[in-house]
Amino acid sequence: MAGGTIMRQSVLTLTAALLLAGAALAGTQGDPEIQDGSGDVNAQYLVDPGSMAPEERPEALQDLSDEQLAAVRTSADLVAAWITNEGPDQFTIKVQVADLYDHENISSPLVEITPHFRIDGGTPYHAPVTLSLPVEGGSVQTHGELYQGSTFLGDLSSQADNESDTVTLRIAKSLVGDPGFGNQLTHFYVTSHVAEETVVLDYAPEQNPAAPTEITVGENDLGPLANYGQLYDFGAYEGAVQAAITASATPSSLTFQQGDQGKASIMVRNDAPAEDTVDLMVGNRPAGWDVRISPSQLTIQPGQAQLATVTVSPPSSASGQEILTIRLTTALGGDQQVPLSVQVQAPPPEPSQPTQPAPTQPSSPA
Repeated sequence: MAGGTIMRQSVLTLTAALLLAGAALAGTQGDPEIQDGSGDVNAQYLVDPGSMAPEERPEALQDLSDEQLAAVRTSADLVAAWITNEGPDQFTIKVQVADLYDHENISSPLVEITPHFRIDGGTPYHAPVTLSLPVEGGSVQTHGELYQGSTFLGDLSSQADNESDTVTLRIAKSLVGDPGFGNQLTHFYVTSHVAEETVVLDYAPEQNPAAPTEITVGENDLGPLANYGQLYDFGAYEGAVQAAITASATPSSLTFQQGDQGKASIMVRNDAPAEDTVDLMVGNRPAGWDVRISPSQLTIQPGQAQLATVTVSPPSSASGQEILTIRLTTALGGDQQVPLSVQVQAPPPEPSQPTQPAPTQPSSPA
């Protein structure tokens, strides 16, 4: 499949693993993230209008001629979808259909095209775009919205282009958690529907035979399979600043007596060409342990380094070795984990006291 999965790369720096997204370009109409065959619309009243009486169709389609129904079918027939025009504040989803309808006497919303996606595999989003055409003719009109599950997040800027048969949807990054370099758009797929109806007309990529024919908006956010859809890596646009953080612990291993505490320094260096803000937190904390990081946030200029102090206080009964993980996340999209080994030694046994002989009792005279 052209423009399929864009692979991520991992770069190991010092003792910390920095996870980076691959520097791949966004999709285009000639090389999209999603491709889908045409002619696979899944609704009998659109594929063979004469087989169903008008009153048996969805209400929005009951007064349409066979020619108009055919126009609705091609407008719901998904061909391709891709992510493009990413910038620091927004990104664009484009969806191509077989042929956008242009009948002047179609006046009600008829087709709804819905991109679905997640950010880093998290809570699903869906962005339905309703297509309609004013009675007086002209370009196809659009209205886009964004939901997280069933929660409405806001209206979206959208438009349709009859020349290229594409629908464009612009999404502000602030609405979806401000993704940037190191984040990934996952489970990316598109569905089409008759507006205000739950029948799925087409899935892209490809019509999955296991797909349900009806959905409930806000609930069918994964498609038929948990891994359904495609991927897109954020931060690959021209001019994007990539995170370049390195971090290490000194010492990398602490050893102290039971009942004491230990300290280590975390040095964080920023080699990106822009300021970066780094949040430090404890990735794993054994039960009963007190692990504190000060400061827990560093703002580091390009080419500079700063220190944070980790103070480790195990419970008085702790002994043996534990591997703590200090996690670093950055505003530019870096994500690292710095290991810190802690060895708690039990106190040596106290020396045994010599046994004193029992006093001898004088014998009684006979």
